[in-house]
Amino acid sequence: MIESTLPKNYGSSRTRFRILVALAVAIVPFQAVASDQIIRDSCKNDLKLSDSGCDCVVNEANENLNANQLEFFIAAISKDNGKMMEMQSKISGDEMMELTNFMTTTPTTCKNQ
Repeated sequence: MIESTLPKNYGSSRTRFRILVALAVAIVPFQAVASDQIIRDSCKNDLKLSDSGCDCVVNEANENLNANQLEFFIAAISKDNGKMMEMQSKISGDEMMELTNFMTTTPTTCKNQ
């Protein structure tokens, strides 16, 4: 998609590749920041934890959940049923158990932070 917006004569294919890689690297941190903010907002509104408690929840999520679990978790706290159903098909039973455990224990773990 991004590549199609670059003019065909915009440098060598190697230069275009470098530009695409740079754009991709720039997008990933933005997505992580957006996900972190969704978790933080839900934590403050739903769990009523302190700022440091919510930072703890964000850190625990990023450290303990794989990409699919994290995406499911964000869909769940965002109440995005369509995305939850999509992600449920990508998560194994064991991963779902890990996620359930995370969702039940992390608020208590982070409560006094």
